[in-house]
Amino acid sequence: MTTSNNGNKLPYPQRRAMIVSAAMRVAEARRLSGMSHDLVAEECSATTSTATVRRFFPRMVDLFDVVINDPRCTDETAEQARDMGMVK
Repeated sequence: MTTSNNGNKLPYPQRRAMIVSAAMRVAEARRLSGMSHDLVAEECSATTSTATVRRFFPRMVDLFDVVINDPRCTDETAEQARDMGMVK
């Protein structure tokens, strides 16, 4: 279960946004090739399990896609995506 720091369950939009933000930070710190569901869960600002991240983004390509299509995506991350055969 994903909860905020005060123990309340986060609504779907907030939970998804938190996971996307965490994925962005992991991509910047570890590159896309170093991203995993586990690392994204650990990076979330509220307690989040790997299973929760997987419910929102079942495949790694789903996480990659949300990161490279986010307006916060850096040029470096976009270049990594191109090098991995993805298009931004």
